[in-house]
Amino acid sequence: MLNTNLESIRQKELMYKKILFTIFLCASLLQVGAVGIQNSKNDDGFTTIVFDRANSPVPYRIPAITETRKGTLLAACDFRLSHTDVGWNNRNGLWQINIVMRTSKDFGKTWSDTVCVARGNEHATDPVRTAFGDPSIIADRTSDNVLLHCVAGKSAYQTATRQNPQHAYFFHSTDGGKDLGQWNRPHRDDLRTLRWQAS
Repeated sequence: MLNTNLESIRQKELMYKKILFTIFLCASLLQVGAVGIQNSKNDDGFTTIVFDRANSPVPYRIPAITETRKGTLLAACDFRLSHTDVGWNNRNGLWQINIVMRTSKDFGKTWSDTVCVARGNEHATDPVRTAFGDPSIIADRTSDNVLLHCVAGKSAYQTATRQNPQHAYFFHSTDGGKDLGQWNRPHRDDLRTLRWQAS
């Protein structure tokens, strides 16, 4: 009985030591974190809004950013004339979503004017060309190639089927995104090849 009580006391002492150690460790980490937060506020005093959703009648959504090998920042996002996701028709009757882009050559302090790089078309005979959205963008580190991926069409991701899919589209630039109006879309055969290589 005495051995059981001693063992119980030792386990409690060990538990209390662990609790005290954990509290001490957490307090130390919080102190280090507070110092890190104070130091991180030194950002040379500038804040830049690249796509101003708060002051735009047409919502910007789903931003993406990359840096080219020459240091240019390329920022892309949805410009949602439809006011909703790809494949949804909002109460305004529109399906159209465009992808717009801005560039910065000074690490984000200043930005170019907004340019449309993938324009949806309300009246397109091919419904896939109605909306382009949800961009992702990547720049090659050894060349001036930049690849912009997005979803496209009139099929929403929740309702898409094999017969009526939400499409993946790829646009590419061979000049590091300099000529924003000249992004090329690969042929459908190229898209199949890209899907196959990615599988």
